[in-house]
Amino acid sequence: MFVEKLKNVIRRGLGIYATSAECALRTQRNVDIVLSAALREPDVPSSICDPVAYVDFLRACIEPVRHRVTEVKADVYPANDAAKRFANLVDALPWGLPPINLSVAKEIARIADAYRALSESHESAQWVGDLGLYFSMSSSFGDKPRRRRGVEIGAGGVVFAR
Repeated sequence: MFVEKLKNVIRRGLGIYATSAECALRTQRNVDIVLSAALREPDVPSSICDPVAYVDFLRACIEPVRHRVTEVKADVYPANDAAKRFANLVDALPWGLPPINLSVAKEIARIADAYRALSESHESAQWVGDLGLYFSMSSSFGDKPRRRRGVEIGAGGVVFAR
C-alpha cells in the first residue's frame, strides 16, 4: 500500500516536471522563431555592429521573466492606492512580467548598438575613456526594464525581488 502511494507520488511529480520542461522548451523555441523572423524584417539595418549583443538584448526583452519574492514586512491592508498598486506588483512578480513590445525593443536595441559602436574617446575633469566601451560596461540587458534587483521599498512594505 505505502509503496504504491509512493510510486503514484513519484509519477505525478515526474509528470509535472516533464510538463514544465516541455512548456519551457516550447517557450524557448517560440522566442527563437520570433527573433529569427524579426531579424529578417526589412527594417532591421544591415549595419548592426554587434549582432550578438543586439539579439541578446531582443531576447531579454521578449522572453519570460519570473522573480522570486521574499516579503520582509508587508501591510495586511494597504492604506492607499499606491500601496495597493505596489502590492499588486509584488503579487505579479513570481508569475512573470509582460514582455516589452517588440517594435520598442528593436528600436532600443538599434540605439544601443549605435552607442556600443562609438569608438571616440571622451575627456572630462572626472573621466577619460572610450564612449562605446563605457556604454557597453554600463548598459543593462533588456530584462532590466522589467525587473528590479535588490530591495524594493514601497508603501506596502519592504520586498526583496530576485
